[in-house]
Amino acid sequence: MDFNKLIKNLDSLSSNSPTSVETWDRITISGKDAQKYFNEICKFSEIIESGVAELSIDNDIIPFNDFTQDIKSYNSNLTWKIYVFKDNLLKLFFKEEYKHFFFIKKSIFLEWIENYDVLDTSHPLNSLSPVKIFVNDLEETIWGPKLLLTSPENEIKNIAWPYESKLPSDEIIKREVHFITNRNTNVWITNILVEHFNKESDIIRLIRVKSAIALACCLIQEFYSYDKIVLKATKRIECPLVREPLPQISSEDLTNLINTVSWVYAERTTTRLTLLVDRISLEINPPECFLESLCIHCSNALKQAMEQDQFLVLELKDSYMKELRSLLLDVRKQADEYTDKLRSIQSSLLRDTLAGMFLLSVGVFSKISTGSELFNQTNIIVILSKALGIYFFSSIIIQLLISIPDVIMSYKEIQHWVQFSNNYISSTEKETNIDAPLRKRHIYFNCMATLLVIVYMSLALISWNFYYLLQYFHIIKL
Repeated sequence: MDFNKLIKNLDSLSSNSPTSVETWDRITISGKDAQKYFNEICKFSEIIESGVAELSIDNDIIPFNDFTQDIKSYNSNLTWKIYVFKDNLLKLFFKEEYKHFFFIKKSIFLEWIENYDVLDTSHPLNSLSPVKIFVNDLEETIWGPKLLLTSPENEIKNIAWPYESKLPSDEIIKREVHFITNRNTNVWITNILVEHFNKESDIIRLIRVKSAIALACCLIQEFYSYDKIVLKATKRIECPLVREPLPQISSEDLTNLINTVSWVYAERTTTRLTLLVDRISLEINPPECFLESLCIHCSNALKQAMEQDQFLVLELKDSYMKELRSLLLDVRKQADEYTDKLRSIQSSLLRDTLAGMFLLSVGVFSKISTGSELFNQTNIIVILSKALGIYFFSSIIIQLLISIPDVIMSYKEIQHWVQFSNNYISSTEKETNIDAPLRKRHIYFNCMATLLVIVYMSLALISWNFYYLLQYFHIIKL
């Protein structure tokens, strides 16, 4: 079975039959006097027998064999119908790499494109993209990132399609454009865009208009309906996005729109969109259609917005350097605070250790010399050692209670100010210059503080049990 020949046969039968109805997903061809159309109907025996098409006589679905056997008995007034299910038919010829459609009438395809809603999530061009469409008698192959139009007889093989576009995806667009409507809406720029064709035609002109509508939706801030959009510029403007009759969009207009959308969504989208909308809003009178005004003023508005953006970039660079310098100073201050706290605890440890050793040494020496009446009682050394143990324990606890909350509060403060600098500093620079150094200092502080706590607790334990240690090691007989 040849696909091209099948399309031609369907076109022929459709043209010769009294009634033919074609939609994007099925074809219904009907007439009277089955004997008259017998030979043409027989050309579809394979697809009828395979189940991708159905044949009915007087609204009763019948097998094709019954039709051929009973053809002579059919009254000329009986109505015959052929139902062709396009999706099932295409599966016989093509793999499911992407979706395939076909139209046997170019006029039906034009009507289908004319009724295409670029924002409708349920439309096949949006829900089933990418799509390859065979249009009978189409003069040339036309294609874009996600749409390819060709005819069965003039199909060009080995086209690199579908392909990625530099235009923004629907996820990126929805971050900037707010759809305030009960309908399920979204913007797919590339689903209807075509970039490769040789000559102008009705199809090209109609697709260009639909593409322009999709692109215009990327350059607004609030969408309520095609009759109401909102531009939040220096002044708030409400106007229709587009109105009937649809405007004529030239190739130059579409190129300007593509360049504008590409520039706006390349970086700092919110800022660039605001700059562009500010310029466009100065030229729009509310009764006017946004798409028409956009096509007229898009080129000049883009140039002015780009100039303003350059000045903003210079200001941002200056602000960036100042902010980075300030943050680095804060990071250094925070790092120094970690060090100061550790040094403070270390100094206290050294002081407390020396003082404890001195007191215990004096006590033991006095006991050995027996010349001092102050330490001639064993329980005096016990009390002194236990008091030192309590002192060591209390000292480290108090120091930690003061130092740790101070460090934590300082860390939270610098993180708070870092959040305000996200417009100036990238996440990579923030990680390299701020988070990583502070994280290392934080780990070092925790390790050293833990070690100092262990030393302090060891000293406290030794002091508390000093008397018993003297007895155990037979240093002195108490």
